[in-house]
Amino acid sequence: MSGEQEQILVVDDDIHVRKAIANILQAAGYGVQTAEDGAVALTAIRLSRPDLVLLDAVMPVLDGFAVLRALRTTPDPPPVVGITAISDHEAFARFLTTGAVAYVCKPIAMRQLLQVVRQAIDGGRQQRGPQNAESLRDHMVGVRVLGPAGAPTLLGEMKEVTPEHARVILIAPLEVGSRVRVVLHVSVAGRALGFEAVVQWCAAGPQGFVHGLGALQASKEAWDRLLTLHGVPAGDS
Repeated sequence: MSGEQEQILVVDDDIHVRKAIANILQAAGYGVQTAEDGAVALTAIRLSRPDLVLLDAVMPVLDGFAVLRALRTTPDPPPVVGITAISDHEAFARFLTTGAVAYVCKPIAMRQLLQVVRQAIDGGRQQRGPQNAESLRDHMVGVRVLGPAGAPTLLGEMKEVTPEHARVILIAPLEVGSRVRVVLHVSVAGRALGFEAVVQWCAAGPQGFVHGLGALQASKEAWDRLLTLHGVPAGDS
């Protein structure tokens, strides 16, 4: 897609969802194209590369995860924000390992949707490509600010973690003082491995926005697994 107006492809099998999202985006000044399934979406991406793809997870013909896998073979693929009603560990893990930069859960809060759209377009170029996501997945996390309904989950990279603090890189800055939930793609006893923390500082870096997290809270079982993943002996926790 060309021209000065930023273009977004909205992919969802529900016509009402497509129209609602398209109306919001158009009112915000974006150009919008829609697709009802993954196969139509891949054709649209090949014919005219959008600046961003909003991609539903569960669709007929070709689902959102299959679209993300197909984009691995596409030169310079657009950034993708996943849209799903499945707000669980499995959906997060699949979005993460197939290359999405963020995802939001239905019902969608449109103010937060516009925020993450803006952040994904601005920051998507700085993200690692999906072809590297699986090799780095032990260090990839989803971060969501606790409190606001419909707050998006941003995907980022864990750079350091100890029982006292952690550093993560995200495509967008979070407000200092925010309490967040940080989740990895792995699980403990069938539950997503993660912890809660408070954003203590934020600074712009070459790969995105670096956040310092403190006041970390997690179960001992989760800590043992988390610290082991990041090369810290469990006994040090």
